Amino acid sequence: MIKGLFDGFDSVSTKQWKQKIQFDLNGADFNDTLIWNSNEDIAVKPFYNADDLKKHTPSTSNISPLGELGKPYLLPILKNRI
Repeated sequence: MIKGLFDGFDSVSTKQWKQKIQFDLNGADFNDTLIWNSNEDIAVKPFYNADDLKKHTPSTSNISPLGELGKPYLLPILKNRI
């Protein structure tokens, strides 16, 4: 992504997006109208933003490039060969 591409825009929270969408739906239910399930039964929302990324991104502060907590990670298929 180009650095600074969206700097001219204010950030918008999930709550603000949802309020605007509900207003535009003219009383129709947000979940019934806009959320659908994929073939894998995953609920797909009409939009995602940084709030969703924060909720679903695991913390990596304790993981080094070598693996979890500084321990080297080996693929299971290689563990018995080394």
